[in-house]
Amino acid sequence: MTGISCSQSNLLEAIFSMKAHSDFDHKGLQAYQRNLRANARRALSISYPLVSQLLGKDLFHQLSDEFVTSFPPEVGDWGEWGHQFPQWLKSRDISQSLPYIGDCALLNWLQHSMERAANPELRFESFQLLAEQGAHSGKILLNSTAVIMTFDFPVADIWQAHQSQDDQRKEYMTIAREKIQANTQQAVLIWRKHWQVKIRPVSQTERIWLEQLLAGLSLEHALNQLSLFTHKQNLPELEFEQWLPEAIEEHLATGFEL
Repeated sequence: MTGISCSQSNLLEAIFSMKAHSDFDHKGLQAYQRNLRANARRALSISYPLVSQLLGKDLFHQLSDEFVTSFPPEVGDWGEWGHQFPQWLKSRDISQSLPYIGDCALLNWLQHSMERAANPELRFESFQLLAEQGAHSGKILLNSTAVIMTFDFPVADIWQAHQSQDDQRKEYMTIAREKIQANTQQAVLIWRKHWQVKIRPVSQTERIWLEQLLAGLSLEHALNQLSLFTHKQNLPELEFEQWLPEAIEEHLATGFEL
């Protein structure tokens, strides 16, 4: 390592330490550290808006300052920084009073990553193939951004509460608290329609159905597998004729291929 690069490395190490350092001017180093904290707070507030709302400004800033010390940025794009935040939060004292905070952070990171992803390909005209002979052996194509994840806490309800007005927020949070008390897990579907990330809970029936489609099963095979599952688990069946047009409208189902 050259003298210049070594000096730069030492400066970065001193900045990320958030402490005074005898090798560098105190005021100058403090200015760098203030700037680092400000950028970290801003970046995390953009990537984790729900977490910021749940924690409040002061606590969120405190945790942001601690986090950037443990996980300094390794790339120039602040939007790519912070994926460790959900797991890190679960190790902090705040997770004792807000046990769902880590899951909410993970939902936020998935949302943030999806907002930065490439636009999904839309092939709506291909649904005309459903009228063709042999369509049962074809495949419904889901939005390439679609992700299904099961959380330990009702994060979709908590997220929806913080997108709503006061009365609706109270209603969603009441539902969420009841599910938390009942230790109810929640399967959540996340995908992007145009520029907007969509988030909603899914039933066990729809979760299995979507997982079959994501696995590339044919329409006939997916429906048969789903029927076996719902019958065995005594669950409501999927109303395919209702599900498909709604999925197309919401850009969840994006095409069909034989």
